[in-house]
Amino acid sequence: MMIINIISRIVSGTPFYVWVIFIFLLKRGIKASKDGELSLSKMFIMPSIFIIWGLEKLLIGFSYLGISMIFYAIFMCLGTLISYFLYSRYRKLYLKDGSLYRTGSYLTLTIIMTNFFVKYLLNIALSINPLLYNTLSFSILYALLCGFSVGLFIGGIFQAYNAYSRLKAAA
Repeated sequence: MMIINIISRIVSGTPFYVWVIFIFLLKRGIKASKDGELSLSKMFIMPSIFIIWGLEKLLIGFSYLGISMIFYAIFMCLGTLISYFLYSRYRKLYLKDGSLYRTGSYLTLTIIMTNFFVKYLLNIALSINPLLYNTLSFSILYALLCGFSVGLFIGGIFQAYNAYSRLKAAA
């Protein structure tokens, strides 16, 4: 019963705009599970939201900014490499009528929801215990998880751009 009370307090204490973002992200992920046109410029929207969301907290709230930014950058690169590999394997791109299209995949939905829940849970931890802003271990954990999750988006963008370049050159 205690866990249900905690979950109920967390859910009811979540601002309305977070639920709007969640629904928007869920719709985007479900849409990506079906074949469709891919806009390289629109691919920057999602990572931008998560970069701002993560860096805003790091830059404004955390005491160990320097070390946090190092871990953010390192794990963003790692997430980018892993995502590039995953998207290369599980999403195929093709040209149709001069536009770029992608095959449907649940990889995008998985990455979007992972990003959302990582940020959501980290921010819940901070709201429950604001002293975490001043701990080195949580600063590093926050930075590496945020950096890694943003890298997952960036790898998808790189993979799409490289595939698009190859397809255009071959056409």
